[in-house]
Amino acid sequence: MQFSKSKQPFTFLCFSLLILIIIAGCHYSKTVVNNPDFGINESTIYSNHKELTNFKSAELTGTSKITGSEDTASELELRLINYPNAPTDDSSVTRSCKGIARVLKHSLKNPNQFNNFTILFVIKEEGDIATKTTYKGHVFNASEL
Repeated sequence: MQFSKSKQPFTFLCFSLLILIIIAGCHYSKTVVNNPDFGINESTIYSNHKELTNFKSAELTGTSKITGSEDTASELELRLINYPNAPTDDSSVTRSCKGIARVLKHSLKNPNQFNNFTILFVIKEEGDIATKTTYKGHVFNASEL
């Protein structure tokens, strides 16, 4: 099918408008590192709280998810790895995690830096071929702490 010369600009305009509508309707999001800014040394936080001692290692990660040009969600996650006194029942896990999350939130220079706090008790069992990882934990909204 051939278009006459008078219809070609109109077709191009319609196609351009369609592409513009598709691009304008798209939302993008990205996750970026958001390092926690504590008012004191991180090791001091661990040593001053009885539930934060005697673990093999800890991984503390802060992230922000940005949609468009705004911060939409931020999270501070603490993984306590091979913690010998990790609680086993759900209510004890929740209670311990909440206490730890509260300590982390109030140790930040800006307690509103993160919307959510995730605390995980991680058990890593390393074998010859594979590593088995299990965890128990809880996520808290900052307003709960």
